[in-house]
Amino acid sequence: MTKSVEFKRSNGAKVKVTDIPMLPEQHSKYFFVQLRLQCLFKNLYEDNQTISEVSFRTYLKQRIKWKDYVLIYEESMLKNNA
Repeated sequence: MTKSVEFKRSNGAKVKVTDIPMLPEQHSKYFFVQLRLQCLFKNLYEDNQTISEVSFRTYLKQRIKWKDYVLIYEESMLKNNA
């Protein structure tokens, strides 16, 4: 399950960050994801580019090891396509 967040930059432009994973606090990568998310927010807030939507999933895929990415975005297989 993922969520999205929308905020205004320092220049007043709106930015939407999508595909943020909902991890329980007991998850082994919870702190890691929170730290990366704060870094992304800080960079977007101070940046003056015209980007209006950013995928956190893509951001993580480019910056972390694949095995960590899979742990964060693991999707349970649905039985009988339910």
